[in-house]
Amino acid sequence: MNFSNIIKLLQTALNQTQALEVQAFILELQRQLQELKESNLDIKSASHERTIHLQSQILKLQIENQDLKKQLDNYLDWEHIKLSYTFSEDSGIYHNKDTDLSYCPVCFAKKIVNPLKYRMGAGYLCSTCSKWFS
Repeated sequence: MNFSNIIKLLQTALNQTQALEVQAFILELQRQLQELKESNLDIKSASHERTIHLQSQILKLQIENQDLKKQLDNYLDWEHIKLSYTFSEDSGIYHNKDTDLSYCPVCFAKKIVNPLKYRMGAGYLCSTCSKWFS
């Protein structure tokens, strides 16, 4: 075996060793890439779950907000309606300022404007709650 053959064998061995090292390096990179993909899927899944949870919370808050707006509107409407009535301390009933009709205080407290029916000599009867007022 001559010197040039030995050099060729060494070069071939070196090339094969380098090729194996490169292959091992590529396999390691592929393994790390797979781990990153799996980690990314976990992150996407957790992110998706949080997004769904937040959307659900937003929807609940929007519904609650609508309900509160309705309650406020009703309250403001009722406060405006109440301005048309006066309460008589003597009879304990409400009177409409414009019509002078009498209204049940029990129903009025429940935000129900219900005119009382006058019964001669007996007083006023509420047709909703059946209370008598004299």
